[in-house]
Amino acid sequence: MLRIIGHLIVIAFRALGRLVIMTVLFGAIGAVAVTVVASRYTQVQWPLTEPVGIAVIGFTALAAYAGAATALVTEAVKGFLGAAKLVEREATAPARMLEQDLEGARH
Repeated sequence: MLRIIGHLIVIAFRALGRLVIMTVLFGAIGAVAVTVVASRYTQVQWPLTEPVGIAVIGFTALAAYAGAATALVTEAVKGFLGAAKLVEREATAPARMLEQDLEGARH
């Protein structure tokens, strides 16, 4: 039981790290994309005008949310599959030990 809890704690910290990285990465990509498109099609140079700044902030927030959701779902699936494999190994361990004892007794 403690191995399962320890495994889940490790998965949680790994997921938190990946969540932060993906949020920052997607947010940065979103901000750059909106800034490039806005400067290309509106001929607005730095500093950005207020509508463009609002668009950058909004799109950055949406992109960061998308990155976080993607990382969270990916880690949840990985964690679930890892925990299922661990439970399977733990559940079959007594049967394997019994099988090895019976095979040893026959020889």
